[in-house]
Amino acid sequence: MLACATGVSFPLANTFICVLTAITLVLSGCKTQGALTADSTHCRTMDVDVIKSRYSREGSTTVWCAKCKDKLYLCVSNPPRSRVECKETAPEACS
Repeated sequence: MLACATGVSFPLANTFICVLTAITLVLSGCKTQGALTADSTHCRTMDVDVIKSRYSREGSTTVWCAKCKDKLYLCVSNPPRSRVECKETAPEACS
């Protein structure tokens, strides 16, 4: 519990700090597939559209298809999402 020199405790402030820390940790470690695609293809995140593909229907989180600037990409990442590679692909690869 957070307390000042007068001995008064601030349980609400302590809770707020814990919640803020948790939110920061969650957001800093979780990049979306769209953001990962944007980084790999040099597109803007808002221009990337992750599309429904056989990979998403099978439940894969490390392989996905995305569109950017009228190009279709097949993207692959490692489980911790620290490495991503996207290559332009044909529509059949994502159907």
